[in-house]
Amino acid sequence: MKRLIAMGVAACILTGCATDGTASKQDVGTGMGVVIGGLAGSFLGKGSGRIVGALAGAALGGFIGNRIGAMLDEEDRRALQEKAKQVLVSQPDNSEISWSSDRSGATATVVPENSRVETREIKVVRDAGVAPAPQLDLIGAKYVTKGVVPVRLAPSDRADTATTLANGATIWAVGRVRNQPWIMVARGGKSIGYASAASLTPAPKPVQTAAAPVKSPAKPASAEPFDLDGAAPVRGPADLDALGPNEKADTVVASVACRDIRTTATAKGETATSTQTACRSPDGSWELN
Repeated sequence: MKRLIAMGVAACILTGCATDGTASKQDVGTGMGVVIGGLAGSFLGKGSGRIVGALAGAALGGFIGNRIGAMLDEEDRRALQEKAKQVLVSQPDNSEISWSSDRSGATATVVPENSRVETREIKVVRDAGVAPAPQLDLIGAKYVTKGVVPVRLAPSDRADTATTLANGATIWAVGRVRNQPWIMVARGGKSIGYASAASLTPAPKPVQTAAAPVKSPAKPASAEPFDLDGAAPVRGPADLDALGPNEKADTVVASVACRDIRTTATAKGETATSTQTACRSPDGSWELN
């Protein structure tokens, strides 16, 4: 209930609730889109990961509500939001994906386009003993070690070792140091140092079938126990006020993947088009700007 109230207040702030008790249909669509998106996103992760998921989901819901929410009801907005999220993360550029509502007859197309790399500033939390990150090429994904891997306090073979990862251990790759063979790695919500890029490989994605999910192979006995879902792999701006005494937050210039999402919806004889930009975040989610 507290979450619903908080999101309702946020929607009111974002839409500028009318003081006389009235609001335009489009403003209501925007606010409801934010609430719907936030609730959907809040279940994307565990622990503090929910905060990042909720923000990303709220942005997506607001995007749909602002441009198209005036034509759609709550159920259709929710369904179209889910379709847009799927298209964002899974479809190549210029692939037109259709959506329709069996209940209301509303229809829409969602098109991802203009995938590109942009230079942006991101926030990175690190252990105080870890050297500040230079420029990064953002990765934001799980990686697995190839052999026993030392994690250095700075991107250099001469830097002290912060910790050692066992063969087959899973770690969060924040980003690759620009023009250097080092990857900034994180766990427990913060960067713990730098690992050689040659010693890491992207973690395989779980394979599932329609009948039942396929169990992932057991980790090697030497693998370091590590639950990436136990906490956000990296912390977002909402967490920066709660840094511990041995933690630092830096603003880092990073190359991030971005793409545009164009949505055109038709309902009740009206058609509207919205275009929004989404960029990858250090925690691996996509955030709409």
